[in-house]
Amino acid sequence: TEEAARLKAEEESLRFAAEAQQLTEQARLRTEEEAHRRADAEARLKEEEARRLTEEAARLKAEEESLRFAAEAQQLTAQARLRTQEEASRRAEAEARLKEEEALRLTEEAARLKAEEESLRFAAEAQQLAEQAHLRADEEAYRRAEAEARLKAEEARRLTEEAARLRAEEESLRLAAETQQLTAQARLRTQEEASRRAEAEARLKEEEARRLTEEAARLKAEEESLRFAAEAQQLTEQARLRTEEETRKQLAKDKRFNQVLRSSEDEERGQTISSAYPLESAPDQSLRDSETKRCPKCSRVYRSPLLAYCSYDAALLVTGGDPAFNEPIRPNALPRPTLWALVMITFLGSLILSYLGFSYIREPSAARVEIAQPAKVEQNQPVIGGTLNGKEATIPNPEYPASAKSKGASGEVKVEVRVNKKGIVVSARALNGHPLLKRVAEQAARKARFSPEKLADQRSIVSGTITYNFQ
Repeated sequence: TEEAARLKAEEESLRFAAEAQQLTEQARLRTEEEAHRRADAEARLKEEEARRLTEEAARLKAEEESLRFAAEAQQLTAQARLRTQEEASRRAEAEARLKEEEALRLTEEAARLKAEEESLRFAAEAQQLAEQAHLRADEEAYRRAEAEARLKAEEARRLTEEAARLRAEEESLRLAAETQQLTAQARLRTQEEASRRAEAEARLKEEEARRLTEEAARLKAEEESLRFAAEAQQLTEQARLRTEEETRKQLAKDKRFNQVLRSSEDEERGQTISSAYPLESAPDQSLRDSETKRCPKCSRVYRSPLLAYCSYDAALLVTGGDPAFNEPIRPNALPRPTLWALVMITFLGSLILSYLGFSYIREPSAARVEIAQPAKVEQNQPVIGGTLNGKEATIPNPEYPASAKSKGASGEVKVEVRVNKKGIVVSARALNGHPLLKRVAEQAARKARFSPEKLADQRSIVSGTITYNFQ
């Protein structure tokens, strides 16, 4: 039994030693694989420092694992020998040792898992370091780009200042030349201004006379229209008053006639009753005659004893016993709609006559205005020369001064212009031409605009010429 226990203990110790060696070999293999993976990752990311740290950590961890596994193997060997000697007396302790071995196995498994977690954490840290290195490289590139942009901006600013200085010098030279030229032109402009003022005063007087004539014609036309309107209104009012007067007279006459008629009917009724109707058909005939009524104006017939006036023109109706019943229709005053139509026709005719009179009065003044306008001076289109040829957008024509025209100044004026990237003229200088035409040519050249798209491939300032032809 002791020999079997000893053999069993030796087998256990050998098994534990083999397992410890296997675990050591597995740990070494895992460590080597992890180190290989870390070395590959660091070789891709070119981070030598992260790789060195990872390998050092892996080596230390592997040494710690190997020492711990060796100590555990030695401890297991001693425990196995003790268990062999005490197998007979402590069977109950064998189960406890088995539980301890299971716990130790679980501890080893936990240690293995922890080692794997450590290796993964080292790999993640190495990847994070590599990403940080990439970010630092990107930041460095961005800083270099910003530095280059600042340098370019400084260079552009310096070039802009240089161009501005050159433009200022050119402007100063041009202003000096213009000052001399303007001094010579001042006298001419003074004479031109005096002549223009005289012409302007003459035009103002003519305009004032024309305006007063038009105003008088307009006031006269308004007075005529108001007079015609007042006359029309007066005629309308008179017709209305006459109509009302006739209506009142007719109503009074009808009232008196009805009173006489009623009195006569009462007398006849009394006589008829007293004579006891000698003829039987007489009452029936008089009754029919009193029921039949006729309008003396429109000849409408009514057979109602209750109606006294015509429902169409409000005329007093006559009965069949009245002598006027059989009289022909007499012409009477015009009906009210016809009267109003005549009034409106008269008013419209007065308005038309006023408009025609006002138009006739205005025609001579309009003709004078058309004759007073000077004819436009024809000019040839400007010609673009140099680098700016074909890149123009709008090239306005200059004004032909009246003073230059009166003095016979004509011909071509060539203007040198400098244009920026936006197509705006920054400077203009006349190279030749008549002195009276140079200034207007320069002013027109400064208003010219060129296409920015066509100037995109050019330098910041582009020079060219614009030639104006005054004829």
